[in-house]
Amino acid sequence: MKPRIREYPLDWPAGWKRHHSSYFRTRGKFQGCWLDARRSLEETIKFLNKSPHGALICSSNIPPGSFRKTHKPDYHDPEMSETMSDPGVAISFLRIKKGQEPKEIVLACDKWTRPRDNLKALAATVMGLYKIDYWGCSEAMERAFSGLELTALAPPRSCWAILGIPPDSGIVEIEDAFRKLAKESHPDKGGNEDAFKELTRARKQALEIA
Repeated sequence: MKPRIREYPLDWPAGWKRHHSSYFRTRGKFQGCWLDARRSLEETIKFLNKSPHGALICSSNIPPGSFRKTHKPDYHDPEMSETMSDPGVAISFLRIKKGQEPKEIVLACDKWTRPRDNLKALAATVMGLYKIDYWGCSEAMERAFSGLELTALAPPRSCWAILGIPPDSGIVEIEDAFRKLAKESHPDKGGNEDAFKELTRARKQALEIA
């Protein structure tokens, strides 16, 4: 089983909420560089799996081969940049348990201004999950991991399913369904903004097909 996200450019996992571009990011207070965070992740995954295997993938907008090899500050280095338009990081690794098929685990973070800080945050999160098991609450850890399985993410709904009409519906049926649902999901009517955007995309897609 191979992880299904790419290292470059950033491959944000489906189903994970993103901070809006206007979100005011702050600089993380994590110590160490990108390579430190990656090594920490690899060690933690090894302990979790009780195996050296884990197939860790770290996805970001940092071009391959541009990571710092030392702790010497270099503010021209991509991993130190605080002006990157999208400093988000996603990670993927295989959760391996004896007697079970490997399961791909994904996590993502875009809270901090620097990619290395987002990776550090993810490394700390995985370590926190490992500590749950270390202190004897293994079931709680497994429940947490089950929610992070990439395979557990539901596939995107079709435009017809979102609108609640059959695939052979015409323009009139599409518009009627959209107007009815828009009254419930429009933010000005107390609805959810994400749901309304999904509904609008479904209407557009359905009209292109009809």
